Amino acid sequence: MEGLGTGRAGEAVMGWFTQMEAGGPDCTLYVMGTVTHLGAQPFEAAMARWKDGWEPFGPPVPEGVDCTAFAVSREEGVLVGCNALPEDDFGEPGTARIYVLTADRWTLVGELVPGVVYDMEFDAAGTLWVAGGFFGKGFLARWDGRRLEMVESGFDGPPTHLAVEPGALEPDVVVAGFFTAIGDQAVERIARFDGTRWHALGENVDMATALAWGRAGLFLATASGGVGPLAKDGDDLFPLADALPRTFVLARWTGEDWEELATPENGFPVPEEMAPPGILKLVPTRDGLVAVGDVRSEGRSVNAVYWDGLRFTPIGGGVGALSVDTAAVTGAGIFFGGLIATVDVAGEVRPSVGVALFEWR
Repeated sequence: MEGLGTGRAGEAVMGWFTQMEAGGPDCTLYVMGTVTHLGAQPFEAAMARWKDGWEPFGPPVPEGVDCTAFAVSREEGVLVGCNALPEDDFGEPGTARIYVLTADRWTLVGELVPGVVYDMEFDAAGTLWVAGGFFGKGFLARWDGRRLEMVESGFDGPPTHLAVEPGALEPDVVVAGFFTAIGDQAVERIARFDGTRWHALGENVDMATALAWGRAGLFLATASGGVGPLAKDGDDLFPLADALPRTFVLARWTGEDWEELATPENGFPVPEEMAPPGILKLVPTRDGLVAVGDVRSEGRSVNAVYWDGLRFTPIGGGVGALSVDTAAVTGAGIFFGGLIATVDVAGEVRPSVGVALFEWR
């Protein structure tokens, strides 16, 4: 594990990164977050990227626009989801927008409906999928490089996470978020779109905090992982347990239901009392899954684990942080971003403010 928050010259980050995505032929890392300086230089760019060190990328965010998500294509095209803030703020959202961002300009692709862009992902054919919304409305849209089109606008709440079927040129898409219906179809918080129809994925599932679809399967983390199974076993203490949402720390879809994976038997760190783990980001790898968030065990921060298809293993010696909010897998290693303070290198704690790198050896 390498500390990049206070690392070699030019790598210091003042602040923290809240989103990381890798793309392009070299799996270049792009990041977005709350940062004031890179090294000794004030940071005013829209984003940063890692190319043997941190460098700013793109002009500042346009005035009157708030950007909340981005994705990087296989060709290293950077697409950013924003919303144009209304001139009069009466609690209404601005219009969702999609931009192409390059090193020297912002180019507007198009506008959607009012709402926040929560999540974006490219499929194998290069089509960008976009999920978002605001309070009692939500949408799923796509951009094929020529046209931005609405796929679904009938959500009764915003989908906040999406995952695209890996490798498929015409993929299914899974969304999760603050919705209980799509049009007149009752679908609680998570659903799968097959290109024509929506399908429920389980019943009464709790709110998602992370969602990912890779070669190892479709994975879901929920907001209060571990509470649901406890409630089901404690009928005397929880007489209304059947009415409570089903919660998972980290579950995989079996084709019929969700199976909890984050158990001590599978090597997941045993949580401290009154401190249930929370997973905030899932990153599929070739054969497994990286999971990060707030994971503490035996008085120490773990916060980053790897699932190899059978068991969980803490990554490196762990990441000391209030939480690890994001991660990305690159040719250099696994990058982590969030409210990070330290990393554990072979039992030695080193400072790493806001960002850390687990290097491939």
